[in-house]
This record gives sequence, structure tokens and C-alpha cells, in this order.
Amino acid sequence: MFLLFIILHMTIGGLILLALGFRRINATFIGLAFPIGLGFGSVLVFILDVLHIHLNLLTVTGSHIILIGLLYFFLMRQQAFAGLHRPVIRLTLVEIPFLFVFAVLAFISVWRCYYVPITPYDAIQGIDLLAKYAIIDGRLHSHMLDDLRPYLSTQPYYAPFCALSQIIYRLGGLPFGKLWLSGMFLSFTLVFYAQLRRHIHPLLSGILTLALLAIPEMYAYTFMLQTDYSNAIFVSLAIIFLYNYITNHQRPDFRLAALLFGLGAWSRSETIAFSLMTAFLLFIWEFRTNSRQATRNAAFFFLLSFLLFAAWNLFYLPVMLDYSPESYFRFGFWDGHRMLILIKGMWEILTTTGYWGYILPAFAVGLVVNLFLLRDVRNLFVLCWIAGLLVGFFLLLYHLQLNIEANISYTFRRGLFKLFPVVLFYLGTSRMLESVAERIHRFETS
Repeated sequence: MFLLFIILHMTIGGLILLALGFRRINATFIGLAFPIGLGFGSVLVFILDVLHIHLNLLTVTGSHIILIGLLYFFLMRQQAFAGLHRPVIRLTLVEIPFLFVFAVLAFISVWRCYYVPITPYDAIQGIDLLAKYAIIDGRLHSHMLDDLRPYLSTQPYYAPFCALSQIIYRLGGLPFGKLWLSGMFLSFTLVFYAQLRRHIHPLLSGILTLALLAIPEMYAYTFMLQTDYSNAIFVSLAIIFLYNYITNHQRPDFRLAALLFGLGAWSRSETIAFSLMTAFLLFIWEFRTNSRQATRNAAFFFLLSFLLFAAWNLFYLPVMLDYSPESYFRFGFWDGHRMLILIKGMWEILTTTGYWGYILPAFAVGLVVNLFLLRDVRNLFVLCWIAGLLVGFFLLLYHLQLNIEANISYTFRRGLFKLFPVVLFYLGTSRMLESVAERIHRFETS
């Protein structure tokens, strides 16, 4: 039955992409279909629960099929299928070794998702626990949230994407439910590689993609059920397509970026702060050429994230679950000691090669070469977003009145999953690697 859900999510995602204006079925289209489809599938489960419709295999499957029917009817009215380009996917000889390595890494990850039980504390105490009891009671507000409330922390009240995905795939018959995470991982790898391949030689695209997959800390979370890896997928892909929009001004890329960032806020609540930062950066970037469009785009970009954030944090938690967590943030204070601890801790996390390998030293070298030797400012937007992400985490953790060492070790460390795909994409779109790619092409044609 879980195979049916995979097909349904691929179908929903494909139809959503058509509705956004994409007309070419290529590797990017295929790769984006599952994450977007699963995101909408999780929203469907949420809507069913809000409407007090019992959550079971029939209602969840039926809601997916109804959504597909509505999307198909809408696209037929828009004649969206008329201009559809058939898939054309070709592999070059240099891509075959990378494909083999990717397949090995993917097999390990998929196998562990399918056969290995859920082990992370946050999932056992929250994401998966909420899903198990929701299936038993047919609703998110299960008796677990009442009976066990004195023993629960904040884990069951995390942003709902992962828990809702667990509900869907546990209903599909999977013993641990988390195979959807493998679908996210495979889709992300395909899209990331395809986007790099648009800019540089397949050999360099393969090296950068392999470098991303080989990051020890990130690869472990392709089969460990947490909210951070899914969030990183949505957010980093949103930045990639937002960069595409800035360079080519194609509206489908902008709509897709806004949607992906919205799903990022649906998967981790603090993403709303980074959505505001990204919208502000987009406003600055477009204001020079068209102030009205800059205002409209920035507002739309943030509004979509805010709606999904508010649906859970401002409506569902206080109204449906009667959960009102105390505010963990405090503003308007100065604590130099806290700031020093934060700076030191963040630097230690960033420079620990056991977590990230040597991605950041390579990025530092590329940054110096591009900015100071090649004077390359074409992808300055991506670079500014990277800086904004780090500053944003600093501000969040400084004002978050919880154990600061724990938040550095966990929140910041796993939050960096959003950073590294964008860092590697920056290198892939830089003048430095573009010149290397040109030399490779000349060698191949000589």
C-alpha cells in the first residue's frame, strides 16, 4: 500500500509543478514531484483532522485521489497539458561512475529506513509517538496528549510535516513508516545534481553532489527520523530556485521557491525567521530595478511561509491541542558572556571536520578566488543568503532562553544542514568552477 502513496505523491507533485508553470518533464521535474507531493499530502491529513474527519487508510487515500482529480480538472481547463515537453534524459559516460556511487549510498540509506527501527529521542518522544497514537485514535489530538502530557516535552508539538508523513506511510503498512525519508533523499539528490549540471560540466556536478552526500553528519540523517533533513531539503532547494529566478526572471521558479520555503516552515517552525530574512534580501535585490514588483514578490514569498507557520503554531496548537508553550525568547538584554559562549560554540561546530568534512575550507578558498581574484559577483545573492543564515542563527540562539550549549550542539549543528547544499551550489555557480568546466569541454573537443 505504501507504493500507492508514493505514486499518489509523485502524481500530486507533478500536477502542482504543472500548475506553477513548469512544462518540461526532466530530471528536476521528476525529482521535485515527490517532496512537493508529500508536502501537500501532509497538508491534506492536517485538513482532515481540522475538519474532524477520522484519519484512516480510506480517508487519507481518498483525500489524495480527490486532490488529484481537482488538480487534473484545473489543468485541463488551463490547457496545461498541451504544451508539455516529453522527458529527455541522457547520461554521458562520465556520469556512470557517479551514478554507481550514488546508488550504493542510496541503497544503504533506503535499507536502513526500511529495516532499522526509529532511534532518535525527538522522534521516539514526539514525531513518531504522535503518529502512532493518531493512527490508533484517528486524530492528532489522541489520548496520548492527555494521558502523557505531564511526561512530555516540546517534541510532540514540533512543526507537523514529519509527523503527518509518518501517519501516511504507517497507514500504508510500513513497520517504521520512515521510508518517505528515503524518497526525500533520492529526490533531493536528483534535483541538486540536475541544477548543478545546468551550470557546469557533469564531472564537476558529480563531484559536488558526491561531496554533499559524503558529509558525515548529513548522510546519517537520511535514515534517522528528525525534522532537520527534510527542512534542509525544502529550504536549500528554495534558495536554488530563487537564485534561478533572479538570474532568468522566470515566474515558475519564483513560485516554486516560495512554495518550497513555505513547506520549510511547515517542517520546522524557526524557518519563519529565515523566510523573513530571505524575503527582505529579495526585496533589496529587486528594489533597484522595480520597487513595486520587489514589494509584491517579497510579501508573497513571506506570506506563504507565514500561512503554513500560523496554521500550526497560531491556530492548531492553541485551539485544537490546547497547548500554549511559554515564550522561550527574551529580547532587549545584553550578555557578553553568553555572546562569547555562542561565538566560540558556533565556530567549533563549523570547523569540526568530523561533522562536515572539508567543505567549508574548500568554500573559503573558492570565496577568495571568486571575489578577490576573478571579481565574480554574479551569485552574490547566494553568498548574502549564506551570511544571513549564520547571522540569523546567532540572533536566534542568543535570544533563545534555553541551555545555550545544548542549542549550539543540536539546534545549530542540525540547522547547518540548510547551509551546505547552498554552499556547494555557490561553488558550482562560481566563475572559478565555470572556468574549470570550460577547460574540460575544450579538452573533450580537442
